Amino acid sequence: MTYFTPLTTLLQEQGLHPTLILIINSSLALLVLLVIWILTSRLSRNILADKLEQLTARTHNQWDDAFKSAFFFRRIVSLVPLITCYLIANLLVLDSPPIQQAINSIFFIGILVLGVRILDAALGAAQIIDNSRKKSSSISIRSYLGALRIIYYILAIITCIAIITGKPVTGILGILGGLTAVFVLVFRNSLLGITANIQFSSSKALQKGDWITMEDLHADGVVEDISINMITIRNWDNTVVNVPAFKLLEHPFQNWQAMFQSGGRRIKRSLFIDMNSITFCSEELMSHLQQIDLLAPYLAQKETEITAHNKDRTATGLNSRRQTNLGVFRGYIKAYLQQNEQIHPDMTFMVRHLQPTPQGLPLEIYVFTTDTRWAYYEAIQADIFDHLLAIIPEFNLRIYQYPTGSDFSRLGGIPHAADVSDLVA
Repeated sequence: MTYFTPLTTLLQEQGLHPTLILIINSSLALLVLLVIWILTSRLSRNILADKLEQLTARTHNQWDDAFKSAFFFRRIVSLVPLITCYLIANLLVLDSPPIQQAINSIFFIGILVLGVRILDAALGAAQIIDNSRKKSSSISIRSYLGALRIIYYILAIITCIAIITGKPVTGILGILGGLTAVFVLVFRNSLLGITANIQFSSSKALQKGDWITMEDLHADGVVEDISINMITIRNWDNTVVNVPAFKLLEHPFQNWQAMFQSGGRRIKRSLFIDMNSITFCSEELMSHLQQIDLLAPYLAQKETEITAHNKDRTATGLNSRRQTNLGVFRGYIKAYLQQNEQIHPDMTFMVRHLQPTPQGLPLEIYVFTTDTRWAYYEAIQADIFDHLLAIIPEFNLRIYQYPTGSDFSRLGGIPHAADVSDLVA
């Protein structure tokens, strides 16, 4: 069993023990391989890798810069010294099949590990490219890359075990099949996360940049990252919530992205009217309300309808049709909102009554704003209700609210604080 035939013959003539000859030859072979490894590594990194990276710097493409940042070129040129040493090692041990087989196994594992690192670098470059895309392209591939990494890591480990044990890959898979239950238990969250990510991506139910709310998990903010295991959400108060991906399959969540894409954001809010203040309009009230320009078309139309209705009938007084202050107020709200440029004209537009409650009659406004940005939407909504709350007394209507301390004070004859200040003044 020799590596270098002339050297082996010389050592045998000197009467050295075969074991010692084997050690000397093995040491020389390792030394040769080490020198070759060092030389080819330096040449490949300092020449091939540098040339490739310089070439990428001259191009205007972004993808090759991503591969450079992920060290893809430096890892792929590492194949050169590995394959070179593998070929030379086989030449050195042509007369020793067992050692040749061991060397082949070692180098096969080395090539496999380096192949995994190269694939890792390629996926890292894909992630860099994905992150550099404009924000409007919000589909993240990170979850897919993570799933792919798990798959080829498992395949690489199985292949390494097969090379070391000398058993076929199918035999290793058969052995691992008995550990399926343990595997599923250990990687349960990851498997569920992969399933969740596939469902989210296929249905586009969740993407990076979406605003979602999950009351059960105290999440209300923008999705910053989607990985296999976790969904990272930055709440509006700048706190960060990490929600397990599979939880979004178990718990309902509300995605506001479709609202932004539609171009309209809903206002759905009620004014609770004190039902004791609802009455027919008197002539004085009608004269007063006719001074409101927004109401003029509505009042003219209604008066024409009511006059025509009552003319065809002999009913008078309580049996005739008359306008109510609440009906006129609804007409005013419609006219006020229709002339508001910040209310969407092509979306649902309603001013309606809801079921009366112990807190009064809900008069609900159901419209959409043209600005979907949160702060602007809230400002539009506040302006509308500021105005309606201020003008409602003009219709002889009252907003219902629970009695407060000042109400009880007035009932008891105790001056209110504001009244006291007026008296002092």
